[in-house]
Amino acid sequence: MPIYVQGKQTSELPNGYLSLDEALQRSFPVPVCPSYRADIGINDTLCYIYTSGTTGLPKPAIVNNRKGIMSRNIWKLIKLTPEDIVYLVTPLYHSGALMMGLFNTINIG
Repeated sequence: MPIYVQGKQTSELPNGYLSLDEALQRSFPVPVCPSYRADIGINDTLCYIYTSGTTGLPKPAIVNNRKGIMSRNIWKLIKLTPEDIVYLVTPLYHSGALMMGLFNTINIG
């Protein structure tokens, strides 16, 4: 599985790491071909979040596409607009930041 790092160029990274910034620049604004996503289902893994380890060792928790889609619609309830600014004070591997912050922000635009 490729590992992407945001905020760095590939030339600045160790072998095996890729620049997310460079990948986004190459892909924007070209839409993703539907055939690329043809085998991805609603219950497939969207991402992993990591528990803090309060009930044992830290471990990944799977977030599937269904949970991601459901969580991205919450800010519509409070009428968030593209003009609003969202501050995330926890890391993106935390479910609150990722699902409630990033997913909703992307969904609203």
